[in-house]
Amino acid sequence: MHIPIFFPQPTTTPPPQDSSSADSTYIRRFHAALPNTTTITTNKPTPLTPLPQLAQHLGLKAVFLKDESQRFGLPSFKILGASWGCFRAVCVALDVDYRTTSAGQLQTLIRESNKKQKIGVYTATEGNHGRAVAYMARLLGVEAHVFVPGYMHAHTKACIQEDGAEIHIVRGDYDLAVGHAAAAASASTMTNETRILVQDTAWQGYEQIPGWIVDGYSTLMAEIDEQLQQYSVKSPSIIVTPVGVGSLASAVARHCKSHDQTTKVVAVEPETGACLYKSLAAGESVTVTTAPSIMNGSCCGTLSSLAWDVLRHTVDASVAVSDYASHQAVRYLQTQGISAGPCGGSTLAALRCLAETKQDTIALDKDAVVILLSTEGARPYPEPVDASLTSTQH
Repeated sequence: MHIPIFFPQPTTTPPPQDSSSADSTYIRRFHAALPNTTTITTNKPTPLTPLPQLAQHLGLKAVFLKDESQRFGLPSFKILGASWGCFRAVCVALDVDYRTTSAGQLQTLIRESNKKQKIGVYTATEGNHGRAVAYMARLLGVEAHVFVPGYMHAHTKACIQEDGAEIHIVRGDYDLAVGHAAAAASASTMTNETRILVQDTAWQGYEQIPGWIVDGYSTLMAEIDEQLQQYSVKSPSIIVTPVGVGSLASAVARHCKSHDQTTKVVAVEPETGACLYKSLAAGESVTVTTAPSIMNGSCCGTLSSLAWDVLRHTVDASVAVSDYASHQAVRYLQTQGISAGPCGGSTLAALRCLAETKQDTIALDKDAVVILLSTEGARPYPEPVDASLTSTQH
């Protein structure tokens, strides 16, 4: 069976600087103070769960899973970036200093501003980013308009609407939804309205807010560093991260490669939307035609320009996995008491692919410590079939 894995040639380009480090104190403090959607009163770090049976089966020293199934009461890591991106963007719109303004103080300023100048945030999503933006918009007291592909699961749309967002259904894929959201955000002709695009992908001319979203993910990486110390691990040998448009993956790579670490970065995408895999193989950022996937949050046709600038120099392996492989990983994690959706399960699927492939670029041996990023909790999805079996029946 052919498993799409691409190993980029080693680069001589200097490691990227982690720009979030200058604001890390503000970001951690901001996240810690955010209200939680559950009865939990404090925003504790999400668990870093050891998987000793998996490590033993694969012949590794240790495997840990960063479980993002409950982040501030939402089932995904996305709130880390969306909250900081929304906060910074609205601070700019109201001309206030983010370093001396809390989310609560910003709420008060927004209430006063809305009497004269209504603020609205616009975004496109495959699911979790839109839900996070909707939650943050409701928290701050601004309108949210979320553009979604027509094929989005009804459960996901309902979750976004529950946070008060207005859903706009686009007859097309995620990339088309992004275009519609950007157009809508810039279309207002009313003098008493401010529209802000809060998108987690960047392109030429739109990079500041996506950059803030990436900075927001620094909290996740700082937590991992602190949690590994409990196991006397200075740094992991390998970290496996989903890609999507590349914002989280670039935060991961930037953190790992700018802290004198030797950590290998493995990126994973669905076979039906492997824009990083194809871009690395082509030597330039390319847009791919996508097809529906149960890993819909990672199924994107175009990389963020900011992410590509980082990932092309820092990714050590790019893996494209099938829906069935991700589904099997989700089922295994369930047996370990871990709630994971297909995007979260994809990192385990990628690790299994590497273990099954004869390669020596990513050392999977008795000294290897692996971190899997499980980026979302369990959610409904259509159960896929094993394509390798169906193909042999014809």
